[in-house]
Amino acid sequence: MRTQIAKFTHHARRRVARLLDPGAPKPPVVSAPANNFEAGVLDAIRAIDPPALCQTSRVTDALTSHLSAADFARIEAVATEEQRGVLQSAASKDQGWVRLAIAASHRLDPILAKARLSSANPPDDVHSMSRSWLGCGGSMGHADMIIDSLLSCGEAPDASTRVLDFGCSSGRVIRVLHAGFPDWTCHGCDPNTGAVAWASANLPGVNFFASKSLPPLPLADGSLDLAYAISIWSHFNQASGLRWLEEMHRVLRPGGRLLMTTHGWHSLKHYDQTKARPASQLAEVARTMMTGQLWFAPEFGAAGDHGVVDSNWGTAFFDPRWCAVQLTSRWQVAGFFPGRECGDQDVYVLVRR
Repeated sequence: MRTQIAKFTHHARRRVARLLDPGAPKPPVVSAPANNFEAGVLDAIRAIDPPALCQTSRVTDALTSHLSAADFARIEAVATEEQRGVLQSAASKDQGWVRLAIAASHRLDPILAKARLSSANPPDDVHSMSRSWLGCGGSMGHADMIIDSLLSCGEAPDASTRVLDFGCSSGRVIRVLHAGFPDWTCHGCDPNTGAVAWASANLPGVNFFASKSLPPLPLADGSLDLAYAISIWSHFNQASGLRWLEEMHRVLRPGGRLLMTTHGWHSLKHYDQTKARPASQLAEVARTMMTGQLWFAPEFGAAGDHGVVDSNWGTAFFDPRWCAVQLTSRWQVAGFFPGRECGDQDVYVLVRR
């Protein structure tokens, strides 16, 4: 079973390579064994190699370049014992954003202002993807991941970039990108009206607006150079996901980029390690993905996701074979980075044809 999953992931990556090179051979379909599937698939998932995470921190390096040695000393002086431990154990490329998060958690706004950041954080009644001190001041690791992934595909965003954070919540990522690239034209949208209202009031320089559960967006055709969606297509069912992909195609210019993160094989390993999902469900998801299909469950129910009720929104998993079937007529896959988002979700970089 482990060998079959390994072959499958190899074939899936070859399928993505075939999108880049149409002359490459089509991989065979790998089937799952009928007996003892759950135990076998869990064993195989646990054996998946750790993902290759982003190698650069271009955004936070640019932001911390505005700080002095005295600023760094002040940040380390106010850090708690836990924060000092995290800073000391962080990889060298991550130490910059850890320092900025420490500064934001202690509201060192005069220092943060040099990096064009602020300590403003959403209150408890406003949706936020992180309540940890590591998320204070914005999600700098995600901003670095976006730029690193684009650079890995040979894309170097310029000063005139027009960007949309699709599913921005309360602006955790776009606030950092706006600080790192102040000349960009930045937009952020989300169906959570409370999060959008907070972001609009507290994060100047970004055009925030509430979006509906289904297209269209109030943006002109071809008006964007870049759109990104962090853990958004990991929640759409197939019909809604395809409709929103078509909308991204509309608002991006020809050659524009869409970066999205999705649940894939590394997500199964993540959920197995954290015990956040039962083994039976992980096996069910794996069985579906091995056929090249999208797995979806409407898990939020009548209460919705932080008050946003949408039957098309739940939890979704798919792998590159689904993209190979669904996207090739409208998109080119410029990059596929398994598990790059925090060692969990896959990162796709798509180019609008």
